Amino acid sequence: MTPFHAQRRMPRLAVLPWLAAALLAGGGAAAAAPAWDILGVRLGMSEAEVRAALRAYDAQARIIARNTSFRYSDQVRGHTTPPFLSHLEMRTSQKVGQNVLPQTFVRVWFSGVQAGEARAIAVMRDESNVPNPPSGPQFLQSLAGKYGQPSTSDRQNTPIWEQRGKPSCLWMSYGRNMPKEINHTLFSLNLVHRMDFGDAVAALERRQQGSGGEQGVDLPADLRQCGAFMYYLGTARSPAISFNAAMFDVGAIVSTQRSRQAWVQQLEAEATRKREGQAQSPRL
Repeated sequence: MTPFHAQRRMPRLAVLPWLAAALLAGGGAAAAAPAWDILGVRLGMSEAEVRAALRAYDAQARIIARNTSFRYSDQVRGHTTPPFLSHLEMRTSQKVGQNVLPQTFVRVWFSGVQAGEARAIAVMRDESNVPNPPSGPQFLQSLAGKYGQPSTSDRQNTPIWEQRGKPSCLWMSYGRNMPKEINHTLFSLNLVHRMDFGDAVAALERRQQGSGGEQGVDLPADLRQCGAFMYYLGTARSPAISFNAAMFDVGAIVSTQRSRQAWVQQLEAEATRKREGQAQSPRL
């Protein structure tokens, strides 16, 4: 599925069993989100709650709402969906001498396509120019004090926390009898480059099917049951003068993406029926 800002047309969707269910189930985030927070923002929060948390962190910072739309077609003409909230952004800076340096950049992505139903499904924080920065081990110790010990780490020793009581959908291998490894970049890189989750969910579905060279390990039959995860990238630096942190509700992301696909497919079908109902045969 292609967001409007990418300037590409929405691809035609196959009729899959989960599409009809998604229309009925909606795209809200899971109710039992973990208690982690980044700058006070937790998964499952409403837009108003996220704004309040960000203002509590910095009352002077500007919060910007970014909307998005999707393109679709009636097979002759192009159409665009009504805009809906994609994510919120907040930036802060600090003055060092005569220079103003960037410091905090936070983005919070939401579920839903209609006002009132949006819930936070992903949070990313980029922190630069940390004043009097701690060492890497000191930073990791402070994270463990806030969140508990991480459940695992990747090959770059990035600490990762996985939601308890739900399947972790981060583990994969490059074929049968190959060692498994954890890979969180499926979601983080997708957001950095495309600003939506379409490619990430498609790649996760390919892992579930074992196609594309990567195989998911212990993935649930219903990817909407996947748990959340969080990571902090930067603990290997000493001093930790900058870091990146993120948390993702994978199950809610899958549910959101599928419900949006179903919504656009429904709009496309309705537009096609309307156009065909008004069609006129050419002069013969």
